[in-house]
Amino acid sequence: VYKRQVSTQSTWGPLWISPRQVCIVPVNGDCMDYAHEVRGMFHKAGFYVDVDDSVNTLNKKVRNGQVAQYNFILVCGNNEVTARTVNIRTRDNVVHGEQTIEEAIKWMTELKETYTSQF
Repeated sequence: VYKRQVSTQSTWGPLWISPRQVCIVPVNGDCMDYAHEVRGMFHKAGFYVDVDDSVNTLNKKVRNGQVAQYNFILVCGNNEVTARTVNIRTRDNVVHGEQTIEEAIKWMTELKETYTSQF
């Protein structure tokens, strides 16, 4: 049963089993400190999380996150820094919109703990 469930998922599987759960994408260099702060908060909450601090364009960073099969890609721009939020996308490029860091962690923790195969 387990093998069948995982095989019907994308390459890395659902959030609760994925080795690449969250990728944080800062829009520009001004957002880098915030992106690393968000990374720390997600890591502390028990997620596998990386920051794409490359010099690539925003679109390329998002695409790299999708190709690498991260379950969630969190975009951090100047608006998100000011509002203390993240803009959430999934690896299939569905935009879930802006949430506070606390709301996002709570939502993703619930997804992970209920073993949902949605993401």
